[in-house]
Amino acid sequence: MATTTRQELGIYWDSEGLFCVETSGTIPLKNFFIPFKLDIEAFRQKKDYGPSETEVQIGSLIKKSFEQNRVTQSTVNICLPTRDIIFRSFIIPWMQSHEVKNVVQFEASKYVPFALKDLVYSFHPVAFKDNELQRIRIIFAAIKKDIPDYYTHLLNQTNLEINFIEPAPLSLIRLFMLKKLISLNQAFGILEYQGQEGTIVIVDQGVPQFVREFRLDSQQVTESSPQFINFFTNEITISMEYVNRQNNLRIQQLILITPAKTQDMAKSLERELELSVIPLNSETIFGNPSIKEIGYLDAYGVALTQSIAVPAQLSLSSKKLSQVDQPAVSSKEFDFKPVVKTVIGCVLFLIINFLIIHQLNHTGRHQAASLKEKLGNQATPVEELKTQNIVFQKKIDYFKNLRTKSEITPALLTIPQLLPQGTWLKSLTISYEDPEIKPPKDTTAKSPKAPSGAFTIKMEGYSYSKNREEQFRLVNTFLKNVKEDSYFSRHFKKIEIETIRAQKIEEDNVTAFTIKCQ
Repeated sequence: MATTTRQELGIYWDSEGLFCVETSGTIPLKNFFIPFKLDIEAFRQKKDYGPSETEVQIGSLIKKSFEQNRVTQSTVNICLPTRDIIFRSFIIPWMQSHEVKNVVQFEASKYVPFALKDLVYSFHPVAFKDNELQRIRIIFAAIKKDIPDYYTHLLNQTNLEINFIEPAPLSLIRLFMLKKLISLNQAFGILEYQGQEGTIVIVDQGVPQFVREFRLDSQQVTESSPQFINFFTNEITISMEYVNRQNNLRIQQLILITPAKTQDMAKSLERELELSVIPLNSETIFGNPSIKEIGYLDAYGVALTQSIAVPAQLSLSSKKLSQVDQPAVSSKEFDFKPVVKTVIGCVLFLIINFLIIHQLNHTGRHQAASLKEKLGNQATPVEELKTQNIVFQKKIDYFKNLRTKSEITPALLTIPQLLPQGTWLKSLTISYEDPEIKPPKDTTAKSPKAPSGAFTIKMEGYSYSKNREEQFRLVNTFLKNVKEDSYFSRHFKKIEIETIRAQKIEEDNVTAFTIKCQ
C-alpha cells in the first residue's frame, strides 16, 4: 500500500451541497461544506451553453469558499451518492479479456432502463467457478451523461478540472483499507444511516456486489421505538439473503456509519444478526467532535485516490470513458461474441470442415495411386477420369463455399432495444439456408457461387402485465418494432407472429409468443 505526500482534494457531491476534504498523502488537512441546491432539470432544459444566473451564483459560492479555506488545488476527485448511480451485477461465460467489452455492452442493455449511448458507464469483471465451470461476474455502474456534464459545467465557473469520478461505496472501501477496518479476503456489509435515508452495500474482495437504498418512515419508526432495531435488522437480512442466493456469499462483518456515536445500536444489531458490527462516524475518523456529517467520510475516501489502490476501478468520468460509450462494430467480421455458445459451435464446425477436406484430399491421392498401381502400363479410360474429376470437383466446391461470414451480429445488438417493458425472450433460434451446390454441366463451367447468407430468426418469449389485454398489446408492439426496424425490414421479407397463447409461470399469468422473421 503505497503512500505519497501529494495534496489532493476530494468532494462528495450531495444534493444539499459539497463536502470537501483536502489531504496531504493520507492525512486530512482541512474539511468544509459548501451548501447549495442543485437544479439539474433546469440544466437539461437549457438551449444555450452559457451559464445561467443561478449557476454563476453557485460558481461564485464555490470559488469564495475555496479562497476562504485557502484551497489551491486545480483538480478535484469526486464521488457520487448511490441514488445517482445505476448498479447492476450479471454473469457471462468465461472469455478472453479483450472479448469482454462487447459482450458487456450487449448484456447491459437488458439490465438498465436507458440506452447505453445516454450513459457514462464502467464495469469490473470478477472471475469465479460455478460447478467447475469458469464464469465472469460483471459489476456494472452507470450514470446518465448529463449529471457529470452538469457538475463539470458548474466547476468550470471556478476554473476547476475534474480528475476522477467514482461511486461513493468505492471511496468508503478505500478509507476502510487505510484504517485497516476490513480484510479484502472477507465479505462485509456497509450500512449508512442519516435522517430518514439509508444505504446497504455488500462488498466481496473489495468490490461492491450489491447496493440497496431504503427510506425510514419517521412517523412509524423512531430511534426510541422498539421497531427501530427490527426495521434495520429486516432490511439487512433481506439484502444478505438476496446476495447469498445470487452470489452464494455470506458476510461476516457489518460497518455501521451514522452521524453520531451509536454503540447501543451496533450491539443490538450484532446480537440480532449474529455477526460483528463496527460502529463508525466522522468524529471517530477525523478526531474532531464538531464533524458530524457522514459525507465527509466519502470525500476523505475519494481524496485518497492517488494513495490507496482499490481492487475495482469504476470511473464515471465522461471524458475518460468516451470511447466506451461509442463501441465500434465491424460488419466485415464474423462476430458472434454476444452468443458464446454459437462461437464455440462455429469454431468446432470449421475445424471439422478442415479435417474433412484434408481427409478427402488424402483419400483422392490414395485412390489415384492405387488405380495407377492396378492399371500398370495400361491406359486409363478418359471418360472414367472425367467422371471422377466431376465427383471430386463437386465435393471440393461444396467445402469451398461453406459459410464463414454472417450479418447476424447487428440483429443481436438491435433486438434488446426493440423489446417493450414487460416483454422478454426465452430463446432465439437462427437457422441458415443450406442449398445443395450442384456440379457444373461441363468441366469448363465456373464453380458455383457461395451461399447468399440468407437466414431465419425465430424469437420465443413472454409478455407480462397485470392487465391480460395489455399483454397482447405488448406482443403486438414488439412485432411492430421489429417490422419497422431498418435492419429487419431490409433483411426479411416476412415478419409475423407464428404462435401466441396464454400460459402460467408459477402463479403469474403471462402471454407466450413466437415471432418468425424469414
